[in-house]
Amino acid sequence: MTDGTFLRATSTVLVAGTRTVAVAAPGETGAAAAGLGDVVPMSMTNPDAEPTGTPNAERQPGTLSGPVQLGKNFVKKVRKHIDQVRNRVTPPEDIPSPGKGGIKRVAEIIHERVAKGGGREATYAGETVVAFEDGGVTYIFRSNGEFWTILGN
Repeated sequence: MTDGTFLRATSTVLVAGTRTVAVAAPGETGAAAAGLGDVVPMSMTNPDAEPTGTPNAERQPGTLSGPVQLGKNFVKKVRKHIDQVRNRVTPPEDIPSPGKGGIKRVAEIIHERVAKGGGREATYAGETVVAFEDGGVTYIFRSNGEFWTILGN
């Protein structure tokens, strides 16, 4: 896979909609630095599953045309915004520090939120994006499923 997503061979697999997708971590150095161990390129765990879409596929507003891809900036964004994710609910969720499992937990939270659906079209940095609100934060994705950032509401 050349999309830049990576999966630790023993990480959790979540279901987003009707497709099985991997809890992905960014590039090798980022994942290793995050304590996620060795990673292998992968975006879907079931090679027989139909693709969820392509960047050029027709899609409904508020949905992603492809699987969630937590790319090369994911670790950086989690380190910057982890307190916002912790405080998105009351009482705050006890998410460990990024180096002690926090990155993996935030990836699970994001996958769970996207799997619920209910995204909305928005504009961020001059581009059309899909936004998924989750309590006090919003997860921003490009329409092809590529994670962009976390915003505080």
